Amino acid sequence: MLIAQNPRVIVRTARPRPTQVVLLEATSGVVWTALCGALVLRIFADAAPQMPIIYWVLAILFGIVLSDFMSGFLHWFFDTFFDETTPFIGPHLIAPFREHHRDSMAMTHHSFIELTGNSFIAYVLPLGGVWWVGPEIPETQFGVFNYAWWTAMTIALTMTNQLHCWAHQASPPRFARWLQRCGMTISATHHARHHAPPYRLAYCITNGWTNRLADKLGIFSRLEKLFIAIGVPRTTSRG
Repeated sequence: MLIAQNPRVIVRTARPRPTQVVLLEATSGVVWTALCGALVLRIFADAAPQMPIIYWVLAILFGIVLSDFMSGFLHWFFDTFFDETTPFIGPHLIAPFREHHRDSMAMTHHSFIELTGNSFIAYVLPLGGVWWVGPEIPETQFGVFNYAWWTAMTIALTMTNQLHCWAHQASPPRFARWLQRCGMTISATHHARHHAPPYRLAYCITNGWTNRLADKLGIFSRLEKLFIAIGVPRTTSRG
């Protein structure tokens, strides 16, 4: 199922990307990979306590659920506040979300590094912080559990833009289709709710698991009122 698109004719033009931006994204991707690998090595170090399989499942699921909610929060925030001219976050974070509402297929023409580069940059610092302050070898199962959910959340959240892209593609890779059928990643059918009136639902885009609860409780509507009350400029073009 394809995401519904505005009926107007959309002309796509190639957007030249500054070489220094691409290099920064690629370098951040290498550092991100190294940090994730370092945390995994700590989890499976010979001296690290061994966790029962149920704890592994719970840790990974916890990380993925947090990733899904965080993806929704960020999606909602950049859809709703500030604008594309805001220094730094405007062109790098707000613009991609606003673009995909003007042209729902635009992101399917982006390369992997263009889709995930901002995420690599954003999560290098918190990953580095955990690596720096965390124990070299966790001494308890709780320590292993914390490393496991944090690593799972970071990987899922960093890959969310790619998962989101697959939900917009007419023919995503076979592996992506399998993940969507299993409900592990956001599907086109699920994500279509976000692109239908009133355009204020289903913000969570890692796999959509937290959308039902977020929409039922009106979490983002409540947060919007709070942010407006404290003076954050609302500039959404979506009503």
